[in-house]
Amino acid sequence: SVVSTAYQVGFANILAAIALKSKSKFIAGNISGVNLFGTVALRSLLAVLTFFLREQYLTAGIGLTGYFGVQKMWDTFAYAAIGKKTLIQGQLWDGAIKLIDSTKRSNWQRDIATILSVYYLINVPGSTSFQSWGNGYYYGSSNTYTYNYYKAGVPMNMAYQPTKMLQVDIGTPKTSISSLIPNPRREFMSYQTTTKVPQNGYTVIGNTSSLRLYHPELSADGYLAVVPSYIYFLQRDPDHRSIPTTPTSCVLAREYTKGLVVYRTNIYGGGDTYGGSVNFLKSNITVQLPVQAGLTFRRVFYNGSLSAPVTSVQLGGYEGAVFVTSITTPTPTSTPSTSQPPSSAPSSTRSPSKYPVSSQFKLAWYFNFSTELSWDFNIYQGPFGSSSNTMFLKSNAKVVNNRLALIINNASTSISRPFASAGIGSWAPHSQVYGRWEVSAQFPAGFGVTGYIGLFPTDKSWPPEVDFAEVIGRQSSKMYLTQHFGADWTVAKQLGKVFSSSIGGNAVDWTAGVHEYAVEWTPSLLVYFIDGVAVYNQTVLFAPTPMDIAVGTGVGDCGSWVDCPANAAANHQPYPLPATMYVNYIRKYAYTGPTATPSAVPTSKPSMKPTAPSTLSPSTSYPTASPTAIPTTPPTAITSKIPSANPTLLPTASPSEIPTANPTLLPTASSS
Repeated sequence: SVVSTAYQVGFANILAAIALKSKSKFIAGNISGVNLFGTVALRSLLAVLTFFLREQYLTAGIGLTGYFGVQKMWDTFAYAAIGKKTLIQGQLWDGAIKLIDSTKRSNWQRDIATILSVYYLINVPGSTSFQSWGNGYYYGSSNTYTYNYYKAGVPMNMAYQPTKMLQVDIGTPKTSISSLIPNPRREFMSYQTTTKVPQNGYTVIGNTSSLRLYHPELSADGYLAVVPSYIYFLQRDPDHRSIPTTPTSCVLAREYTKGLVVYRTNIYGGGDTYGGSVNFLKSNITVQLPVQAGLTFRRVFYNGSLSAPVTSVQLGGYEGAVFVTSITTPTPTSTPSTSQPPSSAPSSTRSPSKYPVSSQFKLAWYFNFSTELSWDFNIYQGPFGSSSNTMFLKSNAKVVNNRLALIINNASTSISRPFASAGIGSWAPHSQVYGRWEVSAQFPAGFGVTGYIGLFPTDKSWPPEVDFAEVIGRQSSKMYLTQHFGADWTVAKQLGKVFSSSIGGNAVDWTAGVHEYAVEWTPSLLVYFIDGVAVYNQTVLFAPTPMDIAVGTGVGDCGSWVDCPANAAANHQPYPLPATMYVNYIRKYAYTGPTATPSAVPTSKPSMKPTAPSTLSPSTSYPTASPTAIPTTPPTAITSKIPSANPTLLPTASPSEIPTANPTLLPTASSS
């Protein structure tokens, strides 16, 4: 309300005056579970509060989401990112003590160990600290009673602390994707918040590997820096029917440099007013721990003792566990030694680039399609932007044999267009200005079909657009590399190159095999790569704006640049459908080099007259070793095969979702 907003701002002003007058370094506030990034008025407190107490922030049976849960604890990592200190209090509620029996010693020990596990999930060393408390608000150093502990006469400020467990060193949280135990099926937990537009209590704003979260209501520009936590689903059930990215139950995990923490919970936790909490708590499952050669796990018990090495653990509902890890040295055998190093996990599980990458780019995010598509992607549903006969269908994007399959086929009679295709795009939390993107893919084959890999503006405007790999089936030996730019879509220009390569005198068919396509975008240069070789660069660049990556397929209109399957026979080609584009992985690298604004960025509306492409050779600062499949060739002149009126085919906006003035807008997510 207006009154509460005025009060919050006024309160912040009073605190600011106190800080100024007292010259105090710390102004602390008990904010409990309140998220200060929620409104403009609450954000005013961030400028004056330097230390937060979060009373009853954690419980021994905390759920994933709902009014509050682990998926909504991203604010702890946002406070840490701006240098705030937080004392997090865990309350022994909603676990075995409350739901089963508060007189049993084992239930108290279980809940105390669990609440430490939950704290370890959100711990940010140097920013957060922890206090465990009992099942009530009666604080102090007096002794316990039988109603607030399993026995009377124990000092309360000693009874509830996991003192012995805290004496076991599990190190610090791992701080990069590459440091995690290799696991191609890892899925990072999503972060959610309550938003007004859309009116939703479960709006996804990023995930635990994000460096920034995004939603227009989070800040002035919509972005919010966070410390990545890399919490992931060690085990999960399918998503709840009405809450995407939230499984009905799961086991969360977070890796430490010397340990591992896990926690089993469900959507609403032990405080679930809908019932079912007791049955969930009493259920037990076996959870397989992440396996890595030479690494052992020992469970840390309440009394600080360690188990024997284990590869799995039994967990009840709302139960956590802490493990300490150790490196084991293999026992020498009589097998003759060799000069070869020990084999390691496939590169895709650690996600280094297959090819050399400049030191000015740091790996920020990757996705191997070894599991179902996650929240990271917007799976397109809606009309295919530049073709009148194709419809994007979510059902045509599938993970098959550890690869993403983007299928093109004849549409059913229930679809308003004759053909169906598929496409995906990353969400705003994965957008960035400048950087490197890599995609391993095989393009679809057949007359009248197309596939593209490109960068598109996060704000859904057009241009710009960077197609760093685009193939049409009727010209499968030609790779189109194109930048679209201009003040708006009415005056869009393009700059590009048609790239071809040959092996032994035979042209490379880009639909016949897998290649890695990449682009590097810096303030002064766009460089296009195929299999690690820089094949084209551009120095005339579009104005910097956050960009997302998109990959998709489609069918052209008859007689167009792409053409259509109906004309295949007339061109002595077989009917092409169904056709499929395969994607093995997508990687994104953040740019860490100089960020001075280049003078080459156009500052005025360009004319419709085509501009000659750059004819610079690949920079010597990039890899020049040419794999046999892709010999470098001098850039050739742009041809009419890249029509100025036909940007990469993207879905148009649904009238019920976003404005339709721009024909190249990507569809937004469904409100459901």
